[in-house]
Amino acid sequence: MLESVKDTFDIILLVGAGTGLLYLVPWFWWRVNAWCEVVAMASAFLIPVGWLALAKADVHVSTHVQLLLTIWRTTACWLVTAFLAPPTDPEVLVAFYRKVRPPGSGGNAFAS
Repeated sequence: MLESVKDTFDIILLVGAGTGLLYLVPWFWWRVNAWCEVVAMASAFLIPVGWLALAKADVHVSTHVQLLLTIWRTTACWLVTAFLAPPTDPEVLVAFYRKVRPPGSGGNAFAS
């Protein structure tokens, strides 16, 4: 489905942008877990493939709009997952907090 180097670059950019925020948030919010990462990676791959399929069907959306919508949709997917998936075991969170001492107030619940 990729016809040019630009198509390949756009896919890589969209996949990376879709997951970028997720890799920062766990340092500040304890609720983000491995399920969120799995969902973010899957959605950050599938959404750009959808954009590519739309382009092949002559539905063109500018790259910057694709970028913003991919970030928004991927973030929505992993946020829903954060609330629906089982939380990380508290012992793991405490061990992480004690080892890393992440900034922000997200780990204060486990600071004991």
